[in-house]
Amino acid sequence: MLNEESHIVTSELINSMFHDNVQPLILQPTRATDSTANLIDNIFSNDLWCSATSGNILVQVSDHFPQFSTFKNHAPEYNNSSYFASNCNTSEVSQLLDDYLKMDFIFLDSEDYTVDLRCDKFLTALNQLVAKHCPKKRLNKNSLKLRNKPRINSPIRHVMRIRDRISHHFK
Repeated sequence: MLNEESHIVTSELINSMFHDNVQPLILQPTRATDSTANLIDNIFSNDLWCSATSGNILVQVSDHFPQFSTFKNHAPEYNNSSYFASNCNTSEVSQLLDDYLKMDFIFLDSEDYTVDLRCDKFLTALNQLVAKHCPKKRLNKNSLKLRNKPRINSPIRHVMRIRDRISHHFK
């Protein structure tokens, strides 16, 4: 349907998409007449491991078929394991960058060390710097759930708490 073998621009688009880990979800024609069938409406996903079902809804609303995509929710189940995360604010990141710029990386130029040892020393120094300015904190179950719902930000949670208080008051 995509005619990538005979159309060089389509081939370049497909190659670029796959290179950037983007895949088309609609593979059937989205506009059909008695003599032609074209794929002109698209839905793309950058999750190569998603379980998606997609296609066209075969109703004649216009000259294009409506498209749909459904995704299986792969929300992780949190067991009793401990989860940790770093959470840095702007000033902590700024301090980290200042300390990084002050670091002495003389060992990188030393011929006494192999490339592997230089890399290990650099990564150790960098990890110590990150641990100093952005320490890991244990996450509770609510924090873990919120990390999987980035669209529910602080103002939305505030409105949800107000809604819940009002709802509780009228029960």
